[in-house]
Amino acid sequence: MGEEIPYTITGLLDYRANKTPTDQLMVFRDQTWTWQLVRDDVWRFACGFGEAGLDHGDRILGVLDKSPEAVLSFLGAIAAGGIFVPMNPQLGDYDVETVLNETKPRIILSSPGYLQRIQHLSAKVFPERPPRIYSSDLDVADGIGQIWKRQPPSKPSNIPQPDDIAYLNYTSGTTGQPKGAVTTHRQILENARSSAEALKLRSGDVHLCMFPIHTHPHEIFARPFLLGGSFVLLDSIHPRAIADAITRHRITCMMGVTPMYRSLLSVAGSADYDFGSLRTPESGGMDSPISFIEEFEQTFGRRFLPVWGSTETSGVALATPPIGDIVPGSLGKPCPGYEVKLVDDNGDPIEGPGEGELWVRGTAVVNEYWKRPDSTKRAFVDGWYRTGDILRREDGDFYRFQGRTQGMMKVGGMKVFPLEIERVLCQHPDVEEAVVISVKDHMKGEIPKAYIILGKGKTLSRTELRKYCQKHLPSYKLPRRFEFREELPRAPGGKVLRSILQSSEDASDRIHPVSDLREEIIRIDRRILSLLNRRSQILEQSTDDSMTLIKDDHLQRVLDANEGPLYDDVAEQLLRQIHSSTKFPGGK
Repeated sequence: MGEEIPYTITGLLDYRANKTPTDQLMVFRDQTWTWQLVRDDVWRFACGFGEAGLDHGDRILGVLDKSPEAVLSFLGAIAAGGIFVPMNPQLGDYDVETVLNETKPRIILSSPGYLQRIQHLSAKVFPERPPRIYSSDLDVADGIGQIWKRQPPSKPSNIPQPDDIAYLNYTSGTTGQPKGAVTTHRQILENARSSAEALKLRSGDVHLCMFPIHTHPHEIFARPFLLGGSFVLLDSIHPRAIADAITRHRITCMMGVTPMYRSLLSVAGSADYDFGSLRTPESGGMDSPISFIEEFEQTFGRRFLPVWGSTETSGVALATPPIGDIVPGSLGKPCPGYEVKLVDDNGDPIEGPGEGELWVRGTAVVNEYWKRPDSTKRAFVDGWYRTGDILRREDGDFYRFQGRTQGMMKVGGMKVFPLEIERVLCQHPDVEEAVVISVKDHMKGEIPKAYIILGKGKTLSRTELRKYCQKHLPSYKLPRRFEFREELPRAPGGKVLRSILQSSEDASDRIHPVSDLREEIIRIDRRILSLLNRRSQILEQSTDDSMTLIKDDHLQRVLDANEGPLYDDVAEQLLRQIHSSTKFPGGK
């Protein structure tokens, strides 16, 4: 970069705050923070954490929504020499307890909506000496206003070094259990440097990161810290909110998932929004269909940039170049500083074009999982990280995603493993066996589908099973489809042949001629119209006013028959709209 700067996150913040103190760095809603203001607030947090008892290497757990307080407390924790642990608030109780037991945090910060649950689980895990817990609300008695001293800031005495641990980025591993990837300052900044070079990012770029704070939190601010520039925090995924942010703040670089970009197509023609500033639309977390990529590029007039990364690689490791030749639909090429290889089932490298499991190594790749030596040994081999993703290498060293080992899927960019869902399902007293596979979904990329065999003489509805799963699984892991069967395809040894189930599901998703589909839709719509007319006739003949109102038991009996892919909440909304829009005698 031609300039000597400290190679730690907080060192960079201090450097740029001294160099360009009044330049804009962070924007949230109608508030703006300069480099100096962010640095001063971070120092206040760091000093406050020290006064609250944080020692070098202690963990601070954050259960936080995307907000300035989340960013400032993250940076304050590492400026004080602590290790930040961002945690997904959607984790089930067992997984939350696992994270608490492993990290043993000295301090916990929580958004108000999660505070009561975190207090309860913390007291359960640490009955004798629970950590200090603060709300992210500055103005309440137990809020982080107690930490963030409103006084002239002073530089903290603990100065982090490049190879100090910055944070533990928890992710689901091959067993489905949460594991904390031990991530250093150097690894975070090396990833920022690598992705910035691959994507041709610039000093002065305005970044919009749409991922939650618990996924790759450093990707919100690491690139601006390294290059200069600024970032905008957005706590909404509504297309108009995204479009408004791009327009008002002249966003140049956006990181999101395919459904977010797809949603922008609905507002692309509006005179209210100007997308001309958006130079780098970067998409990770799931596969991007070629048909969508073509539509996006035709609509917005710029190249769509699929990327691949993981928690263990500290972020993006493969990226589609913004200029030059590309292979449409691929994930691009390895970013500078990353070395990749494809490996067959025997562990032998595949040379030239071919398909195999992706292994990655480089200075930004983490070395271990926190307190998980067995998982570390399985995932990291001679400096290589075994990703579990199956990719195909094509001409020009481009890589195309093919699938995942052990059935792992990504639902809206979040890792989900069939085994963890199957375990929950099989704990239900009426379920004898459960098998979960991945099915395609236009909004989330993939969703879980569960095949269920009930115990002898048992009866169970889809609605009852969904409600059971909602108590034991975070929302993104909930099966969106259930299919009850009396038997499943099996090998001679009794093992369920998942490949047959998957092949059957994939076949149902195959593309048919548009003309055939159009005629089928016309037939279905005619049938719907006929049924609605018959329904209206029945209601007009009824003298019971209660029939004009939808009831919960009525709705449940209808939704019990829902086999998807229409989500229950969408189906419920349609049903309620049908009820409310039906005209009856007397103006009902």
